[in-house]
Amino acid sequence: MDTYPRRPTGRSRQAEWCRHIEQLVRERTPLKTDAYGIERTVNGYWLLLPKSGRGGGSFTQRMIVKQIKSDWFNCWPYDKNGEHPSYKEDSSPNYIKVAKPWELRFSDWDGQTIDGITFSYAGEDLDWARRKATKDSITEFHIVVRPWYIGEIILAATSITGGTDATDDGPNDDGIAPFSDLVWEDTNQAAHAWAETDIADPGDDDL
Repeated sequence: MDTYPRRPTGRSRQAEWCRHIEQLVRERTPLKTDAYGIERTVNGYWLLLPKSGRGGGSFTQRMIVKQIKSDWFNCWPYDKNGEHPSYKEDSSPNYIKVAKPWELRFSDWDGQTIDGITFSYAGEDLDWARRKATKDSITEFHIVVRPWYIGEIILAATSITGGTDATDDGPNDDGIAPFSDLVWEDTNQAAHAWAETDIADPGDDDL
């Protein structure tokens, strides 16, 4: 029977080299699980590995918000060392799109009548974070509290059972194929929610 030398340990050059080779092998070994995500960019595909090797279920990733869109955020992920690019850095082809929670999306609610209440939303100038709710003769204005902001840190989940029910309809050059399903969703750890406001906005008459 062939015998093989033990893998060196410690911080020697041989040990570091062995760990490097092992990592390369792991990265190129097919996963026996569905618990991973794939994000398409203009530079290729990102394989989003789960935190655990057990597979199954969703997993989470810490991200920083770079842009606020109607139904999602364009984000940068933290790396394994807890680092991320500056939130002022413009790297749009590599954004990861993270769907907003369903209650806070634009497309599913704007112009819809639900339980007798008709909703009409403000647009990009207000980050899609203001709406009018009308039922019979009663009209209320709502805002998202607390507001989203560029540089906000969120916890996103992927491999969600049932999916995110959100579809990308952004421009063709944003790094993700249009009309593809978004695989990430914000878990809303900051508890953003709609709340009534009595502060008027100049655009309210257009809602």
